Amino acid sequence: MGRYYHGDIEGKFWFGIQPSDDPAFFGAEEEPRDYISFYTEDLEKIAAGIDTCKNKLGKYYNEVDKFYSIIINDPKHAQTLQEWLDIDEATAHYLMEWYARLELGRKMYKQVKENGSCSIEAEV
Repeated sequence: MGRYYHGDIEGKFWFGIQPSDDPAFFGAEEEPRDYISFYTEDLEKIAAGIDTCKNKLGKYYNEVDKFYSIIINDPKHAQTLQEWLDIDEATAHYLMEWYARLELGRKMYKQVKENGSCSIEAEV
């Protein structure tokens, strides 16, 4: 079972990694309800959030990006990020959290750039 977001962009929050309020990291404002609604038109804030994610991933950015590209093309890929990078579990979790956030930010950026705004409703 997972938590999904939908609206102008759609996807699934990473289980145990990504909080439902991640759109706020990119400047979207929460609208209180039984679910969380976000709205933004601010490409600059989204771009700044994307840059922060890349900075947090640091020297691992390219390898993490490559790893998740492999996973998308081959979902049966048996290696974990921890094994791929030969890092400890806490570091792998940290990197997954920032990469999940980056993925969301990229979707938000594309939506705002192409359509002028991004509205998201996220399951809590």
